[in-house]
Amino acid sequence: MIAFVDGRVYMKCRERIFSEDPAENGPLMDLGQGLNYLTFLQERFELRILQGVENLLYMFEIVRHAQVRNLSKPIDAINAVAGLVDRIARRMSMYFLEGLPTQALDIGLLFEHSLDGKWSKRNKRRASFPSWSWAGWCGSIDWCCQIQHQGSEKRMNNFLNNYTWISWFSLNDNGLKMLQGSNKVTEARRDGLADRFPMLDKTLWKPLSRPAIYSSTLLIFYTALIRLKAVTSTTEGRPILRLFDADGKACGLIVSDLADHHLMDSLEEIILLSETTPDPELWCGFSASEALNYTREIRYWVMLVTWTGSFYERRGIGIIFHSCIARSYEPGPQWKEIVLG
Repeated sequence: MIAFVDGRVYMKCRERIFSEDPAENGPLMDLGQGLNYLTFLQERFELRILQGVENLLYMFEIVRHAQVRNLSKPIDAINAVAGLVDRIARRMSMYFLEGLPTQALDIGLLFEHSLDGKWSKRNKRRASFPSWSWAGWCGSIDWCCQIQHQGSEKRMNNFLNNYTWISWFSLNDNGLKMLQGSNKVTEARRDGLADRFPMLDKTLWKPLSRPAIYSSTLLIFYTALIRLKAVTSTTEGRPILRLFDADGKACGLIVSDLADHHLMDSLEEIILLSETTPDPELWCGFSASEALNYTREIRYWVMLVTWTGSFYERRGIGIIFHSCIARSYEPGPQWKEIVLG
């Protein structure tokens, strides 16, 4: 295995690891079999295959470790983990788009900028990748789901099959394409949203837009969009945005993607991604979850978005309560086509 990390080349065979600096044309360094980054990933990967631990969660772990490293070329964000991710993709018979699995995109989108509970202050946009992917951001990344023990695959499938409604399409140089897994979002599941959003006409779900200008892969999909008031409330270094509906009631939280995201009574656009499950393990990884435990009300995963002039970009991830949808600001909840870059 060959990897390019921090300006050096690492070569690993079955016995040892070697490293060299191509720029200095120096001698080959024998790193032995110490527990360095590459050995850690490789040995953990092989161990987890033997133990049968779910590969998707391990893919998240690979990305978590890779994101804390400095890349000399930001364009290599996905290339740095491509070898191990490709092995996982083959084992799972799953396609990946911009570093995320298309069959579990509803889970893959739920990341924030923290590692082991500590928020990263050095995160910033990588313009060469879309904002909806972890690759579109520098700095630490972690996922909001924390399922680590037996039965996690069953829990994740339950979430994907019963708590999601979006049919995802991608648009890039290869054209418009429905993503693998989105064909399982049946008409019955979309109709089932009537109980949740009776005020919305949800007959549209296939993309109509074809933006002419974009630099990376776009996601195009239909979902509910609402407007809520956001107020910045930094907690333990994390830029938390507290959300309020038109009645002035607190109704949710967003963890911002930007360290300097300071808002005061600002109306923001929020898109609904999926419903949270009663199983806390699928949302307790969200760093602001402790503030949401006081009610059993239905909650939704949401994304804070901003309009760039041609498409939306992600600016944060969070959770809102069901009751605030009907109390959102004018023009109220909309079933809208979202173009996300």
